[in-house]
Amino acid sequence: MTTDAEPIRLSGWALVLGASSGFGAATSLALARAGLHIFGVHLDRSRPCPTRSAWPPTSRPRREAHFYNVNAADEEKRAELASEMERILRERDELGQVRVMLHSLAFGTLKLFIADPMKEAVTKAQMDT
Repeated sequence: MTTDAEPIRLSGWALVLGASSGFGAATSLALARAGLHIFGVHLDRSRPCPTRSAWPPTSRPRREAHFYNVNAADEEKRAELASEMERILRERDELGQVRVMLHSLAFGTLKLFIADPMKEAVTKAQMDT
């Protein structure tokens, strides 16, 4: 016996760190289709995401999305982002409505643990961020 599961329906916002590609991008799309608005943070110098858009383009109803192309490992930038997101939520009377947070930032952790030469290997600082 098979039953078709009802799609998941969510409301509120998601904060996705690493939203421009891979797991972060795929999860952002899935969360938007499930009903969440998106705050997406990424660092991609070659292919910036829009700052704000109705998103995703193929889904109805579309969700609001705010993308920030910044280095989330930078403490000052994180504080600025938190203030900006708080401002948006406050203006919409939606403080406390961030329902999901995904950390999908790779930084240097995609590097090898053991490399030749070793200077090409992942560093402790890269692993800590």
